[in-house]
Amino acid sequence: MLLYNKKTVLIGLFAILLFFLLVGGCGWFADEGQKEPFSKDTILFSTFVEIQIHDWPEDEDPDDIISQAFTEMERTGSVVSVYDEDSDLSAINSAKGEPVEIEDDTVYLLETALDIYEDTGGNFDPTIGPLVQLWGFYTGDYRVPDDEEIAESLELVDATRIEVDSAQNTASIPKDMQLDIEALAKGYAARSAAEHLVDRNVESALITSGHSSIKAVGNKPDGSSWRIGLVHPRKTEEVYAAVELHEGESLSTSGDYQRYFEEDGRRYAHIVDPNTGYPPQNIQSVSVLTSDTVIADGLSTALFMMEPQKIIEFAKQRDNVSVVLRTVDGEVMYCPDIEERLEILE
Repeated sequence: MLLYNKKTVLIGLFAILLFFLLVGGCGWFADEGQKEPFSKDTILFSTFVEIQIHDWPEDEDPDDIISQAFTEMERTGSVVSVYDEDSDLSAINSAKGEPVEIEDDTVYLLETALDIYEDTGGNFDPTIGPLVQLWGFYTGDYRVPDDEEIAESLELVDATRIEVDSAQNTASIPKDMQLDIEALAKGYAARSAAEHLVDRNVESALITSGHSSIKAVGNKPDGSSWRIGLVHPRKTEEVYAAVELHEGESLSTSGDYQRYFEEDGRRYAHIVDPNTGYPPQNIQSVSVLTSDTVIADGLSTALFMMEPQKIIEFAKQRDNVSVVLRTVDGEVMYCPDIEERLEILE
């Protein structure tokens, strides 16, 4: 069973409503002679998921198209859920070091997680599970661990000890270690939904998984780009910027406002740094634009661990990756290559 809490769902709902208001102001509704868009929403991965399609074959039922897309999203997301006792990840975590047979989806996600681990210098570590559990982010029993507890858990965080055999479709980790690649689940599910829509000959659609993962299928029917609102990390009923999402692009946002608690005047978000064992304190949110939703998800999490200027430098050194971020002081920073399609609304 996928768990969710009321605060997370409300933030996701606000984000979706703000998103549609933004897009609605830029020609969202159908022009004369065009179909009215068809949309459905549901709850998946701890938040609202919305799919809206614009162009679909006349002999197809849009309700069925989206319902089947939701089914595909739930299937792919559940495979790597740490909350589902029947998932591949849960099987690996409870196997006490023995190899476990896993699905192709899990092989792909583990290999992708390891690629992101390498590319970001270890800032995205799929063995982060013991630390996330220590802080209480799995159960909602939040607490600040002491230094000794964190040091002990850090000894169990080491992605280099993951064994993935793509030929045999097996994976294993040492006893007491714990995988967690939930950060990639929404992006992979969104990409699976997009592939389903394309297979059903949908030419224009947008998949919105709460405020964190968005995937475009084509452009809007009039050929223009999608306009996406970025949620304000301290006023989650508002947006602080809007960015154009081009055909086939993905947008992923990681922030300290999605799941967190406060103690002694400090905010502790569910994103835990695998290098220090503590949630970072210098970033409010990071949004990544790139072509692949899985990579966007992984990078937005990994970049959250970096200093603001290093985030910009990281993106500038890579093709087809752009970022927009807010520092802990509320300063907005972004890559120069997206300046023309970014509007700061504050």
